[in-house]
Amino acid sequence: MMDFSLTEEQELLLASIRELITTNFPEEYFRTCDQNGTYPREFMRALADNGISMLGVPEEFGGIPADYVTQMLALMEVSKCGAPAFLITNGQCIHSMRRFGSAEQLRKTAESTLETGDPAYALALTEPGAGSDNNSATTTYTRKNGKVYINGALLNKSNFC
Repeated sequence: MMDFSLTEEQELLLASIRELITTNFPEEYFRTCDQNGTYPREFMRALADNGISMLGVPEEFGGIPADYVTQMLALMEVSKCGAPAFLITNGQCIHSMRRFGSAEQLRKTAESTLETGDPAYALALTEPGAGSDNNSATTTYTRKNGKVYINGALLNKSNFC
């Protein structure tokens, strides 16, 4: 039988997220940002100051190691509190950077996020038939004679922020 109980660390993390948002950022804050078309900069700064925006990012880059379950629990808690959950995706995007990028890119991204609170990257590609599942992408690239050749079809992603 599988045990789906939360660990003590996960429970503490969720409680701290809940307290941060409910104390400082009522739903009206996000509604106003949405209606005015403004970025929730204070919220992003608070996430960075409390380490939440760096969940899943390796410690050597200033992050807090967290498995995917813990990261998803944090996203769910942010949503439950009325905040836009897509704003805390560093851990997921860092996974792609670790696999395909350089240590220098990771360092610069992490430093920028820690300094400003804002994510310093964007991941907004899809393919026909792949939707939002980046792992279903089949487009490849090759380098030849100093040039990069893309094999496949990439599309801009709608609903990208």
